[in-house]
Amino acid sequence: MYKIAVCDDNEIVCSEIEKVLLNLRKENEFELDIDIYLKGEDLEFKLLNGFKYDLLILDIELGILSGIKVGKTVREKMDNDIMQIIYISAKEIYAMELFDIRPLNFLVKPLEI
Repeated sequence: MYKIAVCDDNEIVCSEIEKVLLNLRKENEFELDIDIYLKGEDLEFKLLNGFKYDLLILDIELGILSGIKVGKTVREKMDNDIMQIIYISAKEIYAMELFDIRPLNFLVKPLEI
């Protein structure tokens, strides 16, 4: 079972990503559990309280707690280099800020799904 967290402050984007993941699950016949978060602080709270994911799909601009800060929490506070992170943003300027977090990928919005 793969556990994935999608965190974006836009519910429509979360829904689109979830649909793509569920279609991949059907095509490849693997088990998948997807949790949706609209706030970075909600996801960070779960992570710091022991909840583990195989993959985080994070928007960068989330309001109070950015996706970059959530990624730093995973890599630095939790000392977790195994959890994979994919960032999504409409602004490519953030790409250079992500090297220390070592994301799996950086996708530019709007996503072509």
